[in-house]
Amino acid sequence: MIGQCVPQRMLDLVVARRAIFAPRHEHPAERLAQPPRQIGGEIGRWPRLRRTVRQQRPRAGGRLVERHPEAEDVGAEVAALTLDDLGGDDVYECLQKSQGFGETRGVGVLVDAAGNDRYVADDSQVVDPSPQTAEHNVSLAQGCGYGRRAHPGDGWSYAGGIGILVDGGGDDHYSCGVFGQGTAYWYGLGFLVDLGGNDRYDGVWYVQGSAAHFALACLVDGAGNDRYAASMHQSQGAGHDLSVGVLVDGGGDDEYRCPGTCLGGGSWNGVGAFRDDGGNDHYVTGGQAIGWASGAEEGRRCIGVFVDRAGKDRYEPEPGPELLGPRVYGLRAR
Repeated sequence: MIGQCVPQRMLDLVVARRAIFAPRHEHPAERLAQPPRQIGGEIGRWPRLRRTVRQQRPRAGGRLVERHPEAEDVGAEVAALTLDDLGGDDVYECLQKSQGFGETRGVGVLVDAAGNDRYVADDSQVVDPSPQTAEHNVSLAQGCGYGRRAHPGDGWSYAGGIGILVDGGGDDHYSCGVFGQGTAYWYGLGFLVDLGGNDRYDGVWYVQGSAAHFALACLVDGAGNDRYAASMHQSQGAGHDLSVGVLVDGGGDDEYRCPGTCLGGGSWNGVGAFRDDGGNDHYVTGGQAIGWASGAEEGRRCIGVFVDRAGKDRYEPEPGPELLGPRVYGLRAR
């Protein structure tokens, strides 16, 4: 079911989102409340658009913290949900909107201190196909800030929230579909920070430090021999449409695979930045990558920055998508 997360081994899942993000004069098409959802606990209905969180089975060493002001004015409310796990080899599974997710006026934080953990936003069976590709789900997970962008003729847009995922160490595996792993959309802020271990990141589009439409996203991996793989566009330090996307890896013998608009890729007035601080790295990518930028309106700039500071690195070509634009600005530093 969309929005439902299935706990395994006593998951600590973090979601902070609003059922409706307008003041009292909502658009008629908007709903005032949503059904309860199971998220390693229970998310109840919002009385007067408020959230009630009950953790049914508290985890030893974990802490669930819920904060929201008591203001009666809906326009003044902000929902924040934080959960920390102090250790153990954990498995986190969801379909979407979880694992450090913040929607409008929401802040979602997941902190896992240690262990060899798995973070899965299921993309094995398409339930909610993405507008970018019908073959993959919209994940909105693993450090994701998300807002509502009005379609033409609608006129109801809402700025995104803040999503943060922090993992303290261990050999971790992150997997998702579209929008995940340090990502943000429509004035949102999304961050994924992994402090160490030999980690693996697998995603599709708008992943691994990628942002779109006035947003900011960042993925920081502190150390270890890591593997980053994105099967489609916009990843690994990519910013699109007045957004900033950043990927920083602190060192280790890493592998990066992406077809295009990645590794410091900016598109349509966006800024993409990539930095690897050391190690013998392996890059496999298409043509629109490694300090690549394209598409700037008059008076604006589109920037791509790629920095690999040390090591004996390998660069291999892979066919990638074409992305056209009137101007190109690129920066490389070795």
